[in-house]
Amino acid sequence: MIDFRLLIFLKSAEKLSFSEAAEELFITQPAVTFQIKKLEDHFGIPLFYREKNRISLTEAGETLFQEAKKILSCYEDAERAVGRISGVVQGRMVVGASTTMGEYILPQILGDFEARYPDVETLLEIGNSDRILNGVLSRYLDVGILAEEVKNRELHQEKIIEDELVLIASPKHPLSPKKKIVLKDLEDQRFIARERGSGTRKEIESHLKKAGIHAQRLRTTMWLGSSEAVKGAVEAGLGISILSRWAIQKELRLGTLKELPIRNLRMVREFKLIHYKGKRLSHPMGVFVKFLQEYDWGRLWKK
Repeated sequence: MIDFRLLIFLKSAEKLSFSEAAEELFITQPAVTFQIKKLEDHFGIPLFYREKNRISLTEAGETLFQEAKKILSCYEDAERAVGRISGVVQGRMVVGASTTMGEYILPQILGDFEARYPDVETLLEIGNSDRILNGVLSRYLDVGILAEEVKNRELHQEKIIEDELVLIASPKHPLSPKKKIVLKDLEDQRFIARERGSGTRKEIESHLKKAGIHAQRLRTTMWLGSSEAVKGAVEAGLGISILSRWAIQKELRLGTLKELPIRNLRMVREFKLIHYKGKRLSHPMGVFVKFLQEYDWGRLWKK
């Protein structure tokens, strides 16, 4: 295992923030500053300039930062090589997922993966698409899974599964008896949307715009931070919304929500696996990516 003090230093140098480094490593800020001080005592020279509300690298800190990245890369190479020889898959991986993937799809997949590879420790971070993308770009996350088109040449991306966004309402809503909804029907209804930065929200706005309806024409009365909150509001009769079919399986079975098909409009998107091209995947992470590529996604619909 790579020296934890060095890992703490790397995260602090990348983020230029002891508090953000602590958050990403799941430790306290005092633990970070303590280990940085131990490292500075070891080298006998300050590694960071500490100013009022920020830190920056000293010349020694910048030198150590460059060398530490090489050490980390060598460690990851060694881990992959030994893993291939031994056949044992073990280690730690940090996976980021957008809300829909992280809450409704990935838990079952990670459970199946853990059953096959019990020696792999997985940290799962769930957030909106913007947060996951930033986590991959900062190299804090090994991989991210989101349903947003990523236009960044530094990232490798590949499709793993398709998703459909569907219009939903309470069974008691005035639109529920209709067999087909026309787009103009949406303009007169209270609409419940996800928060800014949500991949689901961006996809909905994109599909509606292509169909001739701009988001500003919807009578949006709520912006909520999760699909669960949106479902609760729709079930309570506070408005209609559009969510991933993955997110509403249970409610459709129980009859607490109703899908409203839209005439001549099917909103389909793709969940993509993304990772930083300049960061080689660890052995367990490479195994997980292959596991995703070969996964029987159909079994999730049978749950």
